[in-house]
Amino acid sequence: MSVQCLSFNQDYSCLAVGFDTAYKVYNCEPFGECFDKTDDGGAKLAEMLFSTSLIAVVGLGERPSTTMRKLKIINTKRKAVICELSFPTPILFVKMNRKRLIVVLVDQLFIYDVSCMKLLHTIETGAEVSERVICDLSSSDDSVLVFQSGSSQEQPGPDQSSVQTGTLGTTMGTVVLFDALNIQPLNVIQCHKSPLQRIAISKDGKLLATASVKGTIIRVFRVADGKKVHEFRRGSYSAHVSCLSFNVDSTMLCCSSNTGTVHFFRLEPLGTKSSADSISTESDNPESLPEEHSITEEESNEINRLINTQLGVRTASGRKKSAESLKNFIWSKSKTYLPSQINSILEPKRDFAFLKLNVEVESVVGLVDGNCYVATKSGDFLVYSVQPGECVLLKHYKIE
Repeated sequence: MSVQCLSFNQDYSCLAVGFDTAYKVYNCEPFGECFDKTDDGGAKLAEMLFSTSLIAVVGLGERPSTTMRKLKIINTKRKAVICELSFPTPILFVKMNRKRLIVVLVDQLFIYDVSCMKLLHTIETGAEVSERVICDLSSSDDSVLVFQSGSSQEQPGPDQSSVQTGTLGTTMGTVVLFDALNIQPLNVIQCHKSPLQRIAISKDGKLLATASVKGTIIRVFRVADGKKVHEFRRGSYSAHVSCLSFNVDSTMLCCSSNTGTVHFFRLEPLGTKSSADSISTESDNPESLPEEHSITEEESNEINRLINTQLGVRTASGRKKSAESLKNFIWSKSKTYLPSQINSILEPKRDFAFLKLNVEVESVVGLVDGNCYVATKSGDFLVYSVQPGECVLLKHYKIE
């Protein structure tokens, strides 16, 4: 069987896996299969509700009963379908918490009450078939919904009066924040200039992480006011980001991609001053500036040599080469003298820990305490100890 989809539940205690001919649920610790259904075809999407017996499944579309336009809510204890929802076009995403169920189509998002599966609201995204609609839902009961699309308009559900019909987001790289519990828009954040590849919201709904299709820069925003609070460099070359994931207390963010590398970034608590905040609030305070550094004699001699060389060179090519050497030297040394706040803008922070898989494959990642769970499309489940530098592999299992 080949793996079609992978998703951790909201607290990373279980992993739902869709195969081409079945779908299963595994405990993460200790690792082991706890549910399987092989008589219902495979699964394109599988989303669990914490550690309850409910799992939402979307088929592969190989026959009418498993069409990608139908969502099934399965009771894993009884191995029975307790609810079915049909839609006009294939389902792209399913997100769920204890209060809300979100179903995403190419041009619409549907918000349901989980307790009774009643449709509460519909959001018209206005996206074209060629556009990507990605979304996430906070695990908390506050039910903060975040999504990207080309443009979006909200429409009331069958029993919901209109809140405020109008354009919510019209630019690629823009994320719309929506209160799915009280059915009202919250904010619009311009996150990247390029279209987004992946977005993730923290468990408590207070932080938003984004990555564009370039995959080189990861940004973190505060949901309350849309302010950017962190910026990280994943790498210098483009990559397809397959997963962004916060740990439960939002002190760490991890990012996996099709390169087979997982990066881990530290997050400062929201109550502390971030680098971005320091620029606007502390730059006028003399006490916040770094201590002055004197230029060493070696550095002074090197600068004088470069300047004298440049002045003494007669040919155009020589002047160009010398000027380039001077520019590179000054840039390499400038970080010593510039305020740390400015450096944080010029050079985004990098990971404090990483791990490299044996193959370049897409994966999903979950962070629990000091450990990291990695589930891959190649059928591996790995447990790592997260520590500065390269993480240590503790356990390796097969998903089958």
